[in-house]
Amino acid sequence: MPLQPNLDEFLISLAENFKRNALAIILSGMGLDGTEGAQAILAQGGKVLIQDPKTAIIPSMPKNAIKSNPQAVICKPEQMHEEIAQFAK
Repeated sequence: MPLQPNLDEFLISLAENFKRNALAIILSGMGLDGTEGAQAILAQGGKVLIQDPKTAIIPSMPKNAIKSNPQAVICKPEQMHEEIAQFAK
């Protein structure tokens, strides 16, 4: 049985368990996986970082996540460490 990507299930569980302390990072990838989970994290007051699609090898996953989560932070991968450090404080 082939493995199916299931980032949404993981992120929804993260949101339910860690609420405003949840942090998700959506990087290069295909399709919609991660979009629903990012919504769950933001709804709980957590933070979502999405890779700037212009820097992604496969941009459809970050593009879809941005469309559904306009309040997420969009940044280049080399800028993410600053956002992560700020969130951790």
